[in-house]
Amino acid sequence: WASTLKALLVASARAGDGSSPTTDEVGFGMPALAALLPMPDGQDLGGRLYVLQSHISENRQDRFCLASDGSWSAASAMTPQVVLSWTDPADANGLLVHDLDLTVACGGSRVQWATRLGNHGSGPDTANLIEKVLLADILA
Repeated sequence: WASTLKALLVASARAGDGSSPTTDEVGFGMPALAALLPMPDGQDLGGRLYVLQSHISENRQDRFCLASDGSWSAASAMTPQVVLSWTDPADANGLLVHDLDLTVACGGSRVQWATRLGNHGSGPDTANLIEKVLLADILA
């Protein structure tokens, strides 16, 4: 559950300028839980939050397919995103024992990119226990 909570905090985070999902100065930004969790007034999330908590096996890829009906707009909802978080005690040298990598592949006529890696990197992230990919431009 700790990894799930961490993923929810990162998913709710908003960067100051919105230009990048992560920076060395502010990390993922400030958490904004009101954008993620239902409020006491009964506001419905309307199916905007999907949480998948599972176990993984070594040397196996997990694949998930998400589809949009095209009704998302930046003015009315959170930016679509994928967050991967896991628990992994560091080894004696402070390095990851289990290095998971988030890769988001996207297809469709309105998409200008095919694959994105976690944390806005140009290569796999080998240092962090959480990875995030923003998907705002797939629905623009």
